Amino acid sequence: MNNETIFSFLEDEYPEFEKECILIEKNIIEGNPRLAINDGRRLGEKITEKIFEIEKLGNCKFVNQFNRIGTLDDFGIIREKIITAFHDVRMTGNVASHDKVEGELESALKMHRNLYTILVWFYKKYGDKTFEAKDYETPNPYTNQNNHSINITKTDESTEVYSQESSKEDDSFEIINGSYLIGELSKLKDSSQEAIEDHENFSEFKKYLHVEREIQGELLATLEKVANKDKSQLILLCGSVGDGKSHLISYFNESQPELMKKFTIHNDATESYFPDKNSLYTLNIALKSFNNDNINDSKEKLVMAINLGVLNNFLESDYAKENYSTLKNVLDKSSIFDTDNVDSDNENDSIHIINFNDYNLFELNENTHEHPNSNYIQALISKITNEDSKNPFYSAYIKDINEENITPVIYNYQMLMDSKVQSTIVQYIIKIIIKYKKIISTREILNFIYEILVPPKIENSSSKKNNLAFIDKLLPNLLFDTKQSDLLKIINYEDPANTRSEIIDQMIIELNTTSDMLEVISEYIQCNGIDFFTNPLLDIVNINNLDNKTQLQLIDTIIRFSTIYGKNKIKNEFQNPSYSNYLKYLYYFNKKNINGYKKLFGEVKKAIFGWKHFLNKDYLILYELESFYIAKSLKITPFVFKKNREELEQDIGYRFKRNIKLNFYINQDKTNRIGLDLDYTLYEHIFELNKGYRPNNKERENLLLLTEFIEKIISQEDDNSELLIQEKSSKKIFNFEYDENFNEFKFERMG
Repeated sequence: MNNETIFSFLEDEYPEFEKECILIEKNIIEGNPRLAINDGRRLGEKITEKIFEIEKLGNCKFVNQFNRIGTLDDFGIIREKIITAFHDVRMTGNVASHDKVEGELESALKMHRNLYTILVWFYKKYGDKTFEAKDYETPNPYTNQNNHSINITKTDESTEVYSQESSKEDDSFEIINGSYLIGELSKLKDSSQEAIEDHENFSEFKKYLHVEREIQGELLATLEKVANKDKSQLILLCGSVGDGKSHLISYFNESQPELMKKFTIHNDATESYFPDKNSLYTLNIALKSFNNDNINDSKEKLVMAINLGVLNNFLESDYAKENYSTLKNVLDKSSIFDTDNVDSDNENDSIHIINFNDYNLFELNENTHEHPNSNYIQALISKITNEDSKNPFYSAYIKDINEENITPVIYNYQMLMDSKVQSTIVQYIIKIIIKYKKIISTREILNFIYEILVPPKIENSSSKKNNLAFIDKLLPNLLFDTKQSDLLKIINYEDPANTRSEIIDQMIIELNTTSDMLEVISEYIQCNGIDFFTNPLLDIVNINNLDNKTQLQLIDTIIRFSTIYGKNKIKNEFQNPSYSNYLKYLYYFNKKNINGYKKLFGEVKKAIFGWKHFLNKDYLILYELESFYIAKSLKITPFVFKKNREELEQDIGYRFKRNIKLNFYINQDKTNRIGLDLDYTLYEHIFELNKGYRPNNKERENLLLLTEFIEKIISQEDDNSELLIQEKSSKKIFNFEYDENFNEFKFERMG
């Protein structure tokens, strides 16, 4: 052997396994992940065959791998972690032998890691019981750990490895389209190798990008609390795809190795080990220590990262209801699946729930409740833009500058370094979360940053930096006028170029009538420092000299730039008072300060009467006949809970509800409360109704929640209550009410 690999410990006693492992690494390194997967599946079968031989369990050549693993489990020869690893290898290999595997490189690397886990266990059990394994290392698809390229030749009988000095000029950077910066930024894409989360391999890149969150402290406190307990302990790290569950586990594996050794880790509870079975079957295997029969006797300490949807499906299955009722009862009690509940009890003696969905990506506080901030998103952006030699992105940017690799990406990166730009981007992301109820993961944010810096099509030449096509590739246009990821598609709905107001229209008129376009732009925009935007406009004497399409594109671009660099007189035009009001009410609602959002009750009541129409105060029109209106007495009163001072003084932080729950009662009957769950979209409709807007029939369909709320209120009123009837032609109003004393109805004209 000329080069040592992480499988070199097999060389003396099990050289046939070592050769297979080297071949798998060869295929990963040379870009043939599917071949690596197929080789890995066969190696997994050879290992179980060897175990059958050593344990004298008979000939297993005609027994499939699934049944072999089951037999070894039944005899107690392999335990949970090794069972899981064997099934992962088998499942991935079976899928690859029939169909193309999505994310083949990721699957091959995962199989490689599982084989290392299996073979370390195998060698300790059947080779050297005192063997201390090295930490697992992922094979680099380009170079080995010593920055030498690896060349492997295979003959029928042997496999040899030799190394050769890499000819790559700078191994620390990858160059894409002639740019070091684009090469570094490409690691942020959700399709990149760095986007693959591996809880056993925390790369230097991920270590650099790590930003501490509140949930990190909660998980660490739970791990430390249960690590030395005698009975079984299950920590469920729950959330959505890409939110950072795997990243957090890998972070603790790196930073708290002694603590994490006390736990079994099940990192991907969404996959099935079995091609013919779903992920619920896998969960049954992984959670075996916590079923009804074992939970009180087991000693296992398990950390399971799992998506809430998968967990819910498992708990609702008939099998789980019968065999995991204890676990199900704890989770049902915790209200973990209630997205509006952030105050639930999420643990008992054996089961602990840590939920990413309990933590918002932004925070509410007293000073910025109308313009909330996100320290987390801000920190992620700062990791990418900090002027620090330890920042690989900034180092790549400087390298491009020094070598004059000037593309739109350079200017976009410079813009992102500006605190005004960062603040604008953070505000738009928060708005998307609130307005569109978009669940945004850390992975999506990093991919989004890549997309607003790197155009879909980018030339490696700087020769076109002084034309309008260059402007189209600048950050504001990428932010509002490209539709790559789902997040960008939604932000496109908020394109400021679609905003119209008197001042914006005035600017457009001036742009279309001036002989000095830059003079008009400088009247509305702070142009200092953005010459990369203004310089290409110097040659345009009159905007009307451009074709219609280019005119529109340029005006849209100017409006987009004005949201970031605009002077107050135009920047204020993009403020949305309904959005600011909702955020203010949301803060005080979560603060449990009724005085802060008491006006909201009045707005809701006003909208109800305005939409349904009213005759006199507290009389709502129920029916409109050909000649008459019929109205009903309706006294709507807010129902509020009094809170003590300690509750009012509590901080909110990242844990808060994004909907506002209001309660009303009718005619002094406080025992019968009617609730309205108010999100931003519904509040926006209420805000517009109170400004006099009347929804059309289609828009009324979208206000179904408000309609149902009104119908509940009407249905709660006494049928014998007073009615008013107005004659349309004469405007005369008649009173129609039930007289309990004489058991009769009275009908008389009012006024």
